[in-house]
Amino acid sequence: MVNLITGPRGSGKTQQMIDLANEKVKTSSGNVVFIKRSSKDTYSVDFNIRVIKMADYPDVLTLEEFVGFLYGMAAGNHDIEAVFIIEFPLDFITSSCQMPQVSHHTSHPSMPQ
Repeated sequence: MVNLITGPRGSGKTQQMIDLANEKVKTSSGNVVFIKRSSKDTYSVDFNIRVIKMADYPDVLTLEEFVGFLYGMAAGNHDIEAVFIIEFPLDFITSSCQMPQVSHHTSHPSMPQ
């Protein structure tokens, strides 16, 4: 299941997500993961929650790479019960929505037209 928390800047979205993660870890029999761009504002995250700072993974630049990162994380730890993602990088969305490059081929003399 995917839940989105949206709202204007400063409306408490991050704290709401932290509260949800803290509640989940209390009742979880598996691992709870909290993914954020940096460690800023994570002081109230329960110490039993695994916090991942995407700033530590600078090679993850596109949505496809981020999804691959999530798949790899899940493959390496089958006990993950919940993943909370804060500040989904907008550049992931914009980079994956660009039109693909079209290659223009010129015919080779030995190839039929």
